[in-house]
Amino acid sequence: MAGNIFSDVGFTAQNGTPPSGLIAARGSIDTGLTAVGSSQSGGLALVSQVNVISTSTTTTGIATVLPVGFKGASVDVINSSSNALSVYPPSGGTINGGSANAADAGTVAAASSGVAGKNTYLCTSTNGLTWLRA
Repeated sequence: MAGNIFSDVGFTAQNGTPPSGLIAARGSIDTGLTAVGSSQSGGLALVSQVNVISTSTTTTGIATVLPVGFKGASVDVINSSSNALSVYPPSGGTINGGSANAADAGTVAAASSGVAGKNTYLCTSTNGLTWLRA
């Protein structure tokens, strides 16, 4: 049985809801998500291990935001929408050694791009705020 990530690292949930910005549970999957915003502060906060984006609110500059993780945590973003997505770290975090709070240089291609594997984004946390893209 999958453990609960936020309780595994000492955080307490209330009514089964994880603290804001933390991964909900190992093996958790969110489907049918709608990407919103165009920046770290307004982007869709990802809380599951696997996140399937099916629609977006605009056609350009669409943002998703990784949760605060812990060493070894992984997050997958699958873009089945018709628009490319940007992926931001949690507040104060980095992706692949980039600047703090900056989106990853690569985007997650739209499902219709026709390029195999380009609509999937896989990353692993090394310490909670630092993420490495696979």
